[in-house]
Amino acid sequence: GIDTFDWVAIQLYEGFSRYLHETTRIQPESLDSAEAIFRRADAFYRGYDVNNMPSYGKVNIKIPPHKLVIGVANGWADGVKFAKISSDDVAQAQRLLLERYGPKGLFRGAMFWTIEEEGNDGIFMASSLVTALKSCKSS
Repeated sequence: GIDTFDWVAIQLYEGFSRYLHETTRIQPESLDSAEAIFRRADAFYRGYDVNNMPSYGKVNIKIPPHKLVIGVANGWADGVKFAKISSDDVAQAQRLLLERYGPKGLFRGAMFWTIEEEGNDGIFMASSLVTALKSCKSS
């Protein structure tokens, strides 16, 4: 069950991801980045069905907020093949979750790939994510 894992990360930075498509390519209007993060977190909280699990059949998988980590890229993301997501977008998604679920609806945190790219193009994701996520807990 879910207690097997300390946390589960949604890696939004993967090349040509659905997230990238929804936030940059859908016409006439793409989703706002924070709204796209919010929708994913909300869907994981509510659960999704996996069919034909051996010995189980249909199983509903839910990732509770305290186990969910949002994965973003730092300075290397180009916004064309790899989603470029700001710490402000992550914080705004966190605020949307706070409005819907209250303090228990905040996701566990955020992660990024990769530390050796920290500071590229003037983007310091580690410190900006800490600041952004702390701002949600105090608002």
